[in-house]
Amino acid sequence: MKLLLLFLMTLAASADLRLATFNIRYAGGDKGERSWENRGELVTTTIKKIDPDVLGLQEALWNQVTFLEKKLPGYERVGVGRKDGKKAGEFSPIFFRKEHFELEDSGTFWLSDTPEIAGSMTWDNVCERICTWAKLKRKSDQKVITILNTHWDHRGQKSRERSAELIFSRYKGQSDLILMGDFNATETNPALKKLKGAGYTNAFLSLHQASQDRGTFHPWNGKGSPTGTIDHIFYQGKFSIKKAWIERHHEGTKWPSDHLPVVAILED
Repeated sequence: MKLLLLFLMTLAASADLRLATFNIRYAGGDKGERSWENRGELVTTTIKKIDPDVLGLQEALWNQVTFLEKKLPGYERVGVGRKDGKKAGEFSPIFFRKEHFELEDSGTFWLSDTPEIAGSMTWDNVCERICTWAKLKRKSDQKVITILNTHWDHRGQKSRERSAELIFSRYKGQSDLILMGDFNATETNPALKKLKGAGYTNAFLSLHQASQDRGTFHPWNGKGSPTGTIDHIFYQGKFSIKKAWIERHHEGTKWPSDHLPVVAILED
């Protein structure tokens, strides 16, 4: 009887956390099927298919953020534009299910030597880069989980490495932490090796290291580089990985973005 009670208590204490990171491609410059006007509904459909508890987006402009807020009424959103800390420039917003989580605190810092100054750039990055964070209290058990969503520079290697150092220095010793985003770096990049060395586990690659079909950036046809995973979900703390995949939802020749979402289900 005691063993049965212990088993039932263990089941009650564990919970799945479904996460997704998705670079939705900024609205502007693309025409035809690739324009936001023709992709917005498909992006929405893709997100609803994934059905995440927590979602991190990258390259979202203000009009895209507000569009998705209307299309995803069950979610609350945090995050600001990277140019001015308000509405200008790309967002790296975090969406989370209101029925599952209560927001304790949130903010954004810039990937620079002056992270609290909006719009700051001090390394070799081409444009402003940010990390949005949220502390979420899970309503079912009051557990607090820290979520980070970031978008690293696509050219500056120094910027990528310094971004890694900044993030793990700010959250050193933090348990129950999720770091997701578009890192513009594969697992062989020294910047990601720094995260690994700091104790961050790559959710997808921990299960699919041998996969030959794991490119997440693609030329609007779903066919990425065989070893080109640049969109990642990392975790540290009392989590275990149950499942992870690259979501390939599309409609005919129409793709929601030039990035494929990465999804992970963690248990804690």
